Amino acid sequence: MPELKRQHGAKRGLQTQGTCRSTVLGRTARNSLALFISQAVTALVTALMLPLLTRYLGRAGYGLYTSIYAFVGTFGILGDIGLNVILNREIARKREQGPRLLGQTLVLKTLLLFLFLAVTTTAAIPRSFGPSKWLLLSICALESGSRTYANTMIATLRAYEIMGYETIITLLDRACWVVGILLVVWLDLGLVFVFLVFLFAAIVRLISAFAICWTRVSRPRPGVDLRLWRFMLREAWPIGSSLGAQRVYDRVGIVQLSAVSDPATVGLFSGPSRVYQLTNALASSVPDALFPSLAAAARVSKDRLQWITISGLKALLLTTLPLAGFYVMFASYFTPWLLGGEFGEAALALQVLAPAVVLAAVNALLRALLRASGRQRYDLLCTSGALATNFFLNLLLIPRLSYVGPAVAVLVSQGIQSGLALAGTLPLLGRLPARLLFIPLLATLTMLGAWWLAGSLPLLLRLPMGLIVYGIALFLLGGIDHSTVQLMKTILDKHSASGETGARENVA
Repeated sequence: MPELKRQHGAKRGLQTQGTCRSTVLGRTARNSLALFISQAVTALVTALMLPLLTRYLGRAGYGLYTSIYAFVGTFGILGDIGLNVILNREIARKREQGPRLLGQTLVLKTLLLFLFLAVTTTAAIPRSFGPSKWLLLSICALESGSRTYANTMIATLRAYEIMGYETIITLLDRACWVVGILLVVWLDLGLVFVFLVFLFAAIVRLISAFAICWTRVSRPRPGVDLRLWRFMLREAWPIGSSLGAQRVYDRVGIVQLSAVSDPATVGLFSGPSRVYQLTNALASSVPDALFPSLAAAARVSKDRLQWITISGLKALLLTTLPLAGFYVMFASYFTPWLLGGEFGEAALALQVLAPAVVLAAVNALLRALLRASGRQRYDLLCTSGALATNFFLNLLLIPRLSYVGPAVAVLVSQGIQSGLALAGTLPLLGRLPARLLFIPLLATLTMLGAWWLAGSLPLLLRLPMGLIVYGIALFLLGGIDHSTVQLMKTILDKHSASGETGARENVA
């Protein structure tokens, strides 16, 4: 009889664990979908605006536009220094403290914003900017500050795992982009008004994020708790340094290229770089949605932490590998169409960046794992190593390869970052299953082979044919299994646990 009870208890434990996993997967998948929609809206709007801006501003004007944003973005991390990540992590662990943590963070961020403005202004003085560039720099800095506050509110929504509201905020933000840029081009208002449109959109983002956070989740309770500030700053500075290194990493190629080349050459790299970064933003929806679950699991269960990470890694490889293959095969077709005829040479840079799409997605997930488990200092080491590699490779390659040099530097440095991150996460993950990589890789190579064999067919036929081949190859190789089907059922199950309900209960 006791043996039967133990067996029954074990069976119930397995059922409970399975239900818990299904709930976590379903909630995470829905949140990933919400973030993916937000990023997809951004990508779609950019895909519409990018050719409009490149044609309206020309290579020289677009090069100036990206140079200003690269310069301000280099110092933009000073307005955050990683506090959003720590706020997300701490609220995910102690949701009842959300209003207090949010209020304290907003006060602390106000002080950091003044620091950001002072440092940006000081750094700009030696560059001898003319009055027009100073005006663009000022508008861009104000936009960066507005988005810093808005992203703090969004970090709170993510901590409560109710990320659907982020889609609403993003739609309002990007709608302002579209309407504003169309008016600027139609009325021929010039580059200054392009920057003013983005500033207005940032203010709309801030107001909508604050209103949603106030009414739906957590009314911030501002205050000055020096002990809490010291804790948050101590935890945040490695992440802030890593985020700062990442921002510099994303822009250093443009800055170094602009120092030795004309704006038109900068445009040949900044166009493909923008496409690459947008792709990374789409892929980041999975790590961003997983982060609260990773932070909670890191405190209680190594097995659950491993399972969540491997599930996310599988999802990223299944999506980014075929996308990278698409860039390699068809960049020469869509780059001139997307950016304009004078950007035709830029296709080569995008083809070089294509494999880095996969590496960057894996790095984003491993970065989330390291930060969730309190290993943000090792994450800083990985990012710093990638930045140093990128910087020195640019010095070496730009004189020889021109605008293709920064693309090669990004690819190599992303590979180095992946190796460092994997070495640091092995104690948490253990040995990864080899089929996790080989199945989507073989399916992608099969898809590329189908596209190559069908080279004589029209492009609109080749694309869907390759995707069908990819799906069939995945199925035959075992990449689409019972757990994948079960996950889709869980996502569509209206009776699955709601993240918003949990958030409300914890706040109450």
